Amino acid sequence: MDQVDRLLTIKELAGYLVVPPTTINGWCHHSVGPLGFRVGMRIRFRWSDLECWADAQLTAFSPAVSAR
Repeated sequence: MDQVDRLLTIKELAGYLVVPPTTINGWCHHSVGPLGFRVGMRIRFRWSDLECWADAQLTAFSPAVSAR
């Protein structure tokens, strides 16, 4: 499977972002964070959606960083 098509679990996503899984659960509950979707009773995240979200976070955060 290509990395772009890879599906991540909440635990895998939390490990990659170095945040607790409860943070990811909270993001899902409040509809923030990377786009996720249900597969049965589980939530999965596409690697490509994670990359898009991370790029948007970097863009949104960059002006604050450069203001230092």
